[in-house]
Amino acid sequence: MARAYTGEEEMHALIEHFCAGSRFLVGSGTRILYFNLDTAEPLSGNPATARYEANDALCCRDRLRLSSIRSERDRRRFVLQRHLLYAALSEYSGARPALPDVRLDANGKPVLPHSPVSFSISHAGAEYVIALGPAVARVGVDLDLLSKIRNPAAYSALLFRDRVFGDAETVLRAWTICEAYAKCTGIPLGSLARGDFSRFAADLASGGEPGNWAGCRFTLVRFSPASFTTLCERTVPAREGKEIYTLFC
Repeated sequence: MARAYTGEEEMHALIEHFCAGSRFLVGSGTRILYFNLDTAEPLSGNPATARYEANDALCCRDRLRLSSIRSERDRRRFVLQRHLLYAALSEYSGARPALPDVRLDANGKPVLPHSPVSFSISHAGAEYVIALGPAVARVGVDLDLLSKIRNPAAYSALLFRDRVFGDAETVLRAWTICEAYAKCTGIPLGSLARGDFSRFAADLASGGEPGNWAGCRFTLVRFSPASFTTLCERTVPAREGKEIYTLFC
């Protein structure tokens, strides 16, 4: 049995302190939380802060991953990401705060068995998003920085068969649409490039009407001027329920 991490009020305070934006989708019940991990001052006096700074409340797999991170800044960000995830999962599901029993499935992806929540995470630099939805849906979220697209034409050639965009914002939106879809469905990102889905992503990224693709719904959000975020949601048939708890990084 997972051991208790911290109290409900402390975990809620941790989320509130670092959360810089959120979106709740009424139709599906999915919630997106956006954090900038470098902008907030340490939450002094809150035991949750001491716990994540001490690294003693990480699950065993997270502690192993932490040991491979060299940069002190990146270590702090990783630990904070995980504690915010623990807190968000607890708050969304209404369960008692505890260390999640993170395991790997047959494909090597971390999973949370028997969880009542479907979730996905993404981060770039100090920016971090968590998407949480009910177990009857599968979610995939992707956040990326505008600074990534230094050569829009080159990225266009990588993503699209017959479209070239000269502005980085459109290309980045399309990139996050493809990434979110890949996370939601488990389809390899490489198989989406220069195909039918990439044309759909290009149309949606360039201002097309929001639509569905293969039963998936997309929501584009801009939480900061430096990045774009895309959420992909898909209702999961009962036979697929055992796969919906994947933690995507």
